[in-house]
Amino acid sequence: MMRSKDLIKEAILDNDFMKNLELSQIQEIVDCMYPVEYGKDSCIIKEGDVGSLVYVMEACTGNLGVIPDPTSVDL
Repeated sequence: MMRSKDLIKEAILDNDFMKNLELSQIQEIVDCMYPVEYGKDSCIIKEGDVGSLVYVMEACTGNLGVIPDPTSVDL
């Protein structure tokens, strides 16, 4: 579990938006996060969905991609 917490903290510190948080705020976020495994062909989040979660990927065996929302409009 400690390896996962370190990975999460590194990912937050590498994120242009989140790296400006106070260290105490970053630690609170890290403390609330936990590892989850998804099976083959799982849809984690779709483009265009309203989300309230932060995802940090540790490993991917296979392909990872974004399926575009066919109703979205490029500006």
